[in-house]
Amino acid sequence: MGSSEVSVIPGLQKEEKAAVERRRLHVLKALKKLRIEADEAPVVAVLGSGGGLRAHIACLGVLSEMKEQGLLDAVTYLAGVSGSTWAISSLYTNDGDMEALEADLKHRFTRQEWDLAKSLQKTIQAARSENYSLTDFWAYMVISKQTRELPESHLSNMKKPVEEGTLPYPIFAAIDNDLQPSWQEARAPETWFEFTPHHAGFPALGAFVSITHFGSKFKKGRLVRTHPERDLTFLRGLWGSALGNTEVIREYIFDKHSSCFYSFADQLRNLTLKGLWRRAVANAKSIGHLLFARLLRLQESSQGEHPPPEDEGGEPEHTWLTEMLENWTRTSLEKQEQPHEDPERKGSLSNFMDFVKKTGICASKWEWGTTHNFLYKHSGIRDKIMSSRKHLHLVDAGLAINTPFPLVLPPTREVHLILSFDFSAGDPFEHPQSATSNELLIQSHPRPSRAPLPGR
Repeated sequence: MGSSEVSVIPGLQKEEKAAVERRRLHVLKALKKLRIEADEAPVVAVLGSGGGLRAHIACLGVLSEMKEQGLLDAVTYLAGVSGSTWAISSLYTNDGDMEALEADLKHRFTRQEWDLAKSLQKTIQAARSENYSLTDFWAYMVISKQTRELPESHLSNMKKPVEEGTLPYPIFAAIDNDLQPSWQEARAPETWFEFTPHHAGFPALGAFVSITHFGSKFKKGRLVRTHPERDLTFLRGLWGSALGNTEVIREYIFDKHSSCFYSFADQLRNLTLKGLWRRAVANAKSIGHLLFARLLRLQESSQGEHPPPEDEGGEPEHTWLTEMLENWTRTSLEKQEQPHEDPERKGSLSNFMDFVKKTGICASKWEWGTTHNFLYKHSGIRDKIMSSRKHLHLVDAGLAINTPFPLVLPPTREVHLILSFDFSAGDPFEHPQSATSNELLIQSHPRPSRAPLPGR
């Protein structure tokens, strides 16, 4: 269990410092095997871009070949955005065993199965949280289908190998969607948010919280309500949630995959839920069709050509949905059920209807990545806007630039060499050039002098 207080300090967190120091010994051994003499271990960072499932598989291929050549053992940091975060996290859930990882990947993608019942169960369970958002739906119902896995492990489970130095230190990127205008206008470094096996927070502010308490409620820097640590399935959905930004949505097709809803409904009917789906449809026909049609049309595509439909006023259709859904449960479920209904079945129906209602409300607001702001009312934060918000809305870092460069450029991480792999569909040099030209996350103080690479 991590600290119950918010950490606001300059530089690296002590856990990361210790892990990186331990990693140096393994790097020196790896360099010696490669017949490279060095007095000190250089800090090498390997970066992976976004690109959805393409980036996921391609990044695994890169990591596999680096492992085969003995190069991965000489790497200190692994960092990624979007699809690459799925690959990097898989490396750690398999304890760095690339052969087991490749075998698992082959097994998952040669079978045409998706455990819809389990995914639906996890989504309904997530909907009981006060901070449920479309990220939960996206993670458990869409990303799980794309990757054909539903990992229930946690980021904190990766602590052991990184603390022992046997694997590189991983950094996963997200951005604060509420600060998107600041990024677009001034490349504000506060936009970036990072996750490691030890902490989560804003590197530009030096403000972090223990990863085990990410999502818990804080006030004035103190923990006031504990929530369970979010699993990797949810975090993968958060890291790979480019659809969370309304500007990006305008580039996607909403009508191309309308058949997804009907396919989803057919599969639900085949579940052994003892008529639960039929009763749910009878109670929520107008809501369910709109909800799932809107979200699941995005399920198989990550690019499109047409903007979402708009009404004459220029706003997305169905803005009335929020009010309708918020009032929808006025009709008692007891009146809709037959007498002597099984209490367990009745509770399942209630949870399902609550899931439909909450997802519909989030869809009407297009709300993603909602989590408690651990900096709420924190006196040590000069930015009053940051400390006045009760909630954060975190989304795919690829919405800023499609590379995690901003997280390894700060001088505190002392990175000597960056190997960047771009799996996006565009110009592979666009994002690195954008990152380096802006010196993102570098504060007004000058960069400390750098010694030549060890061994030169």
